[in-house]
Amino acid sequence: MKDLAKGVNVADVHYSPRLKISFKLDPKFKQQQTVIVQPEEDFMLEGIQVTLEQVELSPLMIRTVFKIKNESEVTWQNRQKIFGVAYGEKIQSITKHGTTEIGSSLGSGTDEGFEHYFGSNLLDKPESMNMIMKTGEGKNTREINLPILP
Repeated sequence: MKDLAKGVNVADVHYSPRLKISFKLDPKFKQQQTVIVQPEEDFMLEGIQVTLEQVELSPLMIRTVFKIKNESEVTWQNRQKIFGVAYGEKIQSITKHGTTEIGSSLGSGTDEGFEHYFGSNLLDKPESMNMIMKTGEGKNTREINLPILP
Protein backbone atom coordinates (compact mmCIF):
# COMPACT_ATOMS: atom_id res chain seq x y z
CA MET A 1 0.00 0.00 0.00
CA LYS A 2 3.02 2.26 -0.28
CA ASP A 3 2.21 3.28 -3.85
CA LEU A 4 -1.52 4.09 -3.88
CA ALA A 5 -1.32 5.35 -7.46
CA LYS A 6 -1.09 1.70 -8.55
CA GLY A 7 -4.21 0.84 -6.57
CA VAL A 8 -4.86 -1.04 -3.39
CA ASN A 9 -4.47 -4.78 -3.18
CA VAL A 10 -7.46 -6.02 -1.17
CA ALA A 11 -5.32 -8.77 0.34
CA ASP A 12 -3.16 -6.07 1.96
CA VAL A 13 -6.12 -4.48 3.78
CA HIS A 14 -6.68 -5.68 7.35
CA TYR A 15 -9.37 -4.65 9.81
CA SER A 16 -9.26 -4.50 13.58
CA PRO A 17 -11.44 -6.90 15.53
CA ARG A 18 -14.73 -5.50 16.83
CA LEU A 19 -14.56 -3.75 20.15
CA LYS A 20 -17.14 -4.89 22.68
CA ILE A 21 -17.60 -2.36 25.43
CA SER A 22 -19.97 -2.83 28.32
CA PHE A 23 -21.10 -0.12 30.68
CA LYS A 24 -23.78 0.42 33.27
CA LEU A 25 -26.54 2.85 32.50
CA ASP A 26 -27.34 5.35 35.23
CA PRO A 27 -30.60 4.28 36.95
CA LYS A 28 -32.19 7.68 36.22
CA PHE A 29 -32.46 6.63 32.55
CA LYS A 30 -34.51 3.58 33.53
CA GLN A 31 -36.73 5.53 35.94
CA GLN A 32 -37.86 8.04 33.31
CA GLN A 33 -40.40 6.32 31.08
CA THR A 34 -40.81 7.13 27.40
CA VAL A 35 -43.74 9.49 26.82
CA ILE A 36 -45.67 9.71 23.56
CA VAL A 37 -47.65 12.88 22.87
CA GLN A 38 -49.85 13.56 19.88
CA PRO A 39 -49.87 17.32 19.31
CA GLU A 40 -51.91 17.08 16.06
CA GLU A 41 -50.50 20.49 15.03
CA ASP A 42 -51.29 21.39 11.40
CA PHE A 43 -49.17 23.69 9.22
CA MET A 44 -48.39 24.27 5.55
CA LEU A 45 -45.22 23.27 3.68
CA GLU A 46 -45.03 24.14 -0.03
CA GLY A 47 -48.83 24.37 -0.22
CA ILE A 48 -49.29 20.95 1.37
CA GLN A 49 -51.03 20.60 4.73
CA VAL A 50 -48.79 18.67 7.12
CA THR A 51 -49.49 17.49 10.68
CA LEU A 52 -47.04 17.03 13.54
CA GLU A 53 -48.75 13.80 14.46
CA GLN A 54 -46.60 12.25 17.17
CA VAL A 55 -43.65 13.07 19.40
CA GLU A 56 -41.86 10.31 21.29
CA LEU A 57 -39.94 11.68 24.28
CA SER A 58 -37.38 9.46 25.97
CA PRO A 59 -34.36 10.27 28.14
CA LEU A 60 -31.93 9.74 25.24
CA MET A 61 -33.91 10.73 22.14
CA ILE A 62 -36.87 12.70 20.80
CA ARG A 63 -38.58 11.38 17.66
CA THR A 64 -41.03 13.56 15.73
CA VAL A 65 -43.43 12.15 13.12
CA PHE A 66 -44.92 14.38 10.41
CA LYS A 67 -47.65 13.22 8.03
CA ILE A 68 -49.32 14.74 5.01
CA LYS A 69 -52.83 15.46 6.26
CA ASN A 70 -54.86 14.79 3.10
CA GLU A 71 -54.51 11.22 1.84
CA SER A 72 -55.03 12.35 -1.75
CA GLU A 73 -51.82 14.43 -1.51
CA VAL A 74 -49.65 11.53 -0.33
CA THR A 75 -47.50 11.09 -3.44
CA TRP A 76 -43.80 10.45 -3.95
CA GLN A 77 -43.31 13.98 -5.34
CA ASN A 78 -45.09 15.65 -2.40
CA ARG A 79 -43.21 13.56 0.16
CA GLN A 80 -39.90 14.56 -1.48
CA LYS A 81 -40.96 18.21 -1.65
CA ILE A 82 -41.90 18.58 2.04
CA PHE A 83 -38.93 16.55 3.29
CA GLY A 84 -36.47 18.82 1.53
CA VAL A 85 -38.09 22.22 2.14
CA ALA A 86 -37.69 22.51 5.92
CA TYR A 87 -34.27 23.15 7.42
CA GLY A 88 -32.79 24.23 10.73
CA GLU A 89 -35.09 21.95 12.68
CA LYS A 90 -34.57 22.29 16.39
CA ILE A 91 -36.44 21.80 19.62
CA GLN A 92 -36.44 24.68 22.04
CA SER A 93 -36.76 23.37 25.58
CA ILE A 94 -37.36 25.57 28.61
CA THR A 95 -36.31 24.22 32.01
CA LYS A 96 -35.67 25.80 35.39
CA HIS A 97 -32.04 26.08 34.25
CA GLY A 98 -32.91 28.17 31.16
CA THR A 99 -33.56 27.66 27.47
CA THR A 100 -31.84 24.90 25.49
CA GLU A 101 -31.93 24.35 21.74
CA ILE A 102 -31.59 20.76 20.55
CA GLY A 103 -30.71 20.26 16.89
CA SER A 104 -31.90 17.44 14.67
CA SER A 105 -29.39 14.63 14.36
CA LEU A 106 -31.19 12.52 11.76
CA GLY A 107 -34.20 12.60 9.49
CA SER A 108 -35.84 10.28 7.00
CA GLY A 109 -38.80 10.08 4.70
CA THR A 110 -41.75 7.80 5.50
CA ASP A 111 -44.66 6.44 3.49
CA GLU A 112 -46.86 9.35 4.60
CA GLY A 113 -44.40 12.17 5.38
CA PHE A 114 -41.14 12.27 7.33
CA GLU A 115 -39.64 11.92 10.79
CA HIS A 116 -36.77 13.61 12.61
CA TYR A 117 -34.66 12.55 15.56
CA PHE A 118 -33.16 14.84 18.20
CA GLY A 119 -31.15 14.50 21.36
CA SER A 120 -33.15 14.78 24.57
CA ASN A 121 -33.12 16.74 27.79
CA LEU A 122 -36.18 15.03 29.26
CA LEU A 123 -34.27 14.32 32.46
CA ASP A 124 -34.06 18.10 33.02
CA LYS A 125 -37.86 18.05 33.39
CA PRO A 126 -38.71 20.64 30.72
CA GLU A 127 -41.52 23.07 31.49
CA SER A 128 -42.24 23.47 27.77
CA MET A 129 -40.93 22.34 24.40
CA ASN A 130 -41.44 23.79 20.93
CA MET A 131 -40.40 22.41 17.57
CA ILE A 132 -38.98 25.15 15.34
CA MET A 133 -38.54 24.72 11.58
CA LYS A 134 -37.37 27.20 8.98
CA THR A 135 -38.57 27.25 5.38
CA GLY A 136 -37.97 29.43 2.36
CA GLU A 137 -35.01 31.56 1.33
CA GLY A 138 -34.11 35.24 1.60
CA LYS A 139 -37.19 37.42 2.02
CA ASN A 140 -39.41 34.33 1.91
CA THR A 141 -37.81 32.77 4.99
CA ARG A 142 -40.32 31.94 7.69
CA GLU A 143 -40.24 30.12 10.97
CA ILE A 144 -42.82 27.51 11.96
CA ASN A 145 -43.24 27.10 15.71
CA LEU A 146 -45.07 23.96 16.89
CA PRO A 147 -45.75 23.32 20.59
CA ILE A 148 -44.80 19.84 21.79
CA LEU A 149 -45.29 20.26 25.53
CA PRO A 150 -47.48 23.07 26.93
